Amino acid sequence: MRIIYIHQYFRTPEEGGAIRSWHLANALATEGHDVMVITSHNALSEIRQLGNIKVCYIQVSYDNSFGIRKRIQAFLSFFYKAFKFILSEKKPDLLFATSTPLTVGVLALLLKKVKGIPYYFEVRDLWPLVPEEMGIISNPLLLKTAYSFEKSIYQNARRIIALSPSMEAYISERIKEKEKLLCIPNFADCEFFTTEKNLPSERYPQLIDKFVIGYFGAAGKANDLLQLAKAAHYLKASGITKVVFWIMASGSELKRLKNFAQQHELDSMVFSDYLDKESIRKALTYCDASYVSYADYPSLWTGSPNKFFDSIAAGKLVILNFGGWLKEVVEDYHCGFYYDRRRPEQFWQKLEPFLSNAELLQKAQANSRRLALQKFSRTEQVSTFLNLFRPGTSFRN
Repeated sequence: MRIIYIHQYFRTPEEGGAIRSWHLANALATEGHDVMVITSHNALSEIRQLGNIKVCYIQVSYDNSFGIRKRIQAFLSFFYKAFKFILSEKKPDLLFATSTPLTVGVLALLLKKVKGIPYYFEVRDLWPLVPEEMGIISNPLLLKTAYSFEKSIYQNARRIIALSPSMEAYISERIKEKEKLLCIPNFADCEFFTTEKNLPSERYPQLIDKFVIGYFGAAGKANDLLQLAKAAHYLKASGITKVVFWIMASGSELKRLKNFAQQHELDSMVFSDYLDKESIRKALTYCDASYVSYADYPSLWTGSPNKFFDSIAAGKLVILNFGGWLKEVVEDYHCGFYYDRRRPEQFWQKLEPFLSNAELLQKAQANSRRLALQKFSRTEQVSTFLNLFRPGTSFRN
């Protein structure tokens, strides 16, 4: 089958970030499908052969620091250029469109209407619910239009893949054909990440002989990393020096976070540039725990953040500052804890037992790895995904 895979923010392992689409596209190609990925690039437009897949890079300027107007411009630019390119190509058998933004779904919907190309739609974030709840989009007419497109995208998709049970429940209320909806969360790459614990090198002297809590990923408004900084500030004020926060991140809020750390002389906050997946793997071997953060908007808590799945694959104690389905999973498997972001003293109350009891920490870390293997293994998740493209899969047009 000839498949065009549309992901505006496609990344390779060498680039780092969310590489789910890299694994899924390559798995499809390994199965014998002809796969072309359509994505964006800040500096160039070209087609590259990457392993078994072709990747069409479309020049569209984008940065996490963009405001809403510039973001919309980037979304529409990609929409227009990708539409023109796909029309110029040999007609594919199937489109696979993964959000965000919602305009990627609209692109697939339009191509179905214009060229009769069926599509699968993967939901990574609940748009437009998330930007509405965060106050990013407030215009009533724009919201009404966006929700109308969302409903139409769901209704016209052959299959819908939700990245969390919470997303699946939300979408289920908006469609009639429940059988075409499936939950395939992000996966834990237990072959790539290991549970080894290494001593920090001389390159990171601040980490030596410390309890290291890592945060590796985006530093945007949705992540609200100021809560981590407030926890660090509380520990300093309480005279607790054993804990270090290692932040390897990029995004619009990083400068604000660094300013807070500098103003409050938080030596316990160590910053590094966000690098590729191999660097994240190595960094996690220095860590005892991993911090996963979302802002205080319930729509965000339906997410399936990569950093969580990397952390459990590496067997780390998981610290959450938000509720939702991941909180339930962490508590069910006893592999970490949730704390109230408004109460940094609670952060220490829940963390301290793991510092004073090595056996308790080791058990929680082992439970993380067990969770990764039993519920979110990459091998199992990719196999479930591939079943959607095999003969005999039941769905309606």
